[in-house]
Amino acid sequence: MLSKYNIDRELGKGICIVPFHPTNFKENSINLTISRNAWTLGEGRYYVINRETIVPLKPGENAPKGMQVFSLGRGDSAISNGTNKKQLIMLPHTTTIIETSEVIGVDNRIGGTLHSKVGMVAKGIGHIGTMLGPCYCGHLMISLHNITDEIVCIPVGDTFVSLAFYYLDHPVETKQNSNISGHVDKLAALGIHVNAKTTEYLTQPWKIQLDGIRGKMKEEKNFTEYQQKKKVERRKHWLQYINVRNGIIVILMVAVIVGLFFLAQYLDGKAAQPSTAWIDRYWTLICSGVLLPLILKLPSLFKKND
Repeated sequence: MLSKYNIDRELGKGICIVPFHPTNFKENSINLTISRNAWTLGEGRYYVINRETIVPLKPGENAPKGMQVFSLGRGDSAISNGTNKKQLIMLPHTTTIIETSEVIGVDNRIGGTLHSKVGMVAKGIGHIGTMLGPCYCGHLMISLHNITDEIVCIPVGDTFVSLAFYYLDHPVETKQNSNISGHVDKLAALGIHVNAKTTEYLTQPWKIQLDGIRGKMKEEKNFTEYQQKKKVERRKHWLQYINVRNGIIVILMVAVIVGLFFLAQYLDGKAAQPSTAWIDRYWTLICSGVLLPLILKLPSLFKKND
């Protein structure tokens, strides 16, 4: 599993995401947000109080006098009507299909898995587990299931699922994933009504290729500022190790390496016949058996500035 450090190193390379929201990056995952493209696979009715509170209606129940009733049928948009702020409506005991706001692109070395957020689970919402295949490009289609007896509403733009990344032991040979952005080809089979405008939006040419997503990502102000911030942080990190003590350690290490090399040359030169025996010992025993482990241990020997 990739940590935030690994993800940072891959951003703009093996992992590309548009739009880029730095606050959605966690220690080992990225939180994804709800878009306005969502559809219900159930049926229900509701009315709205003060253009904010959504109240469900049971079968045969009528809304208070003067209240407008909104109906949802299988395949209809699950984004609220009659409210000041757009919300995702998840009907009781019903599956809702959601397209992420983010467009994701990964190369042939990286895959991922999607996980429910604790806040969503606490509301009685679970996602139907799926994964991100290598070379995938596009919006992600996520299925959420409301196991409660109530309508659950989440504001559009809120995070609702976490994406964790993994390195593949062996990169896949193909450079293209067979799945279409947003899985729009699967929506019709679910009875979802997707108009031409929405289909065009979800499958725009730049969204179906990694180079296209990477190009859009590098144009984003949030991403360029994030990169600059990380460069400054890395510079400050290394500057913490520049001090006299660490300098002496490096000088001693270099002196030992060079000194042992010249000693090996000297001993070979003192031999009765031309020989490279000590130089061979230097490379095989000293370098690999002593110096290399010592070099690997250097980070623990170095001390930061107070």
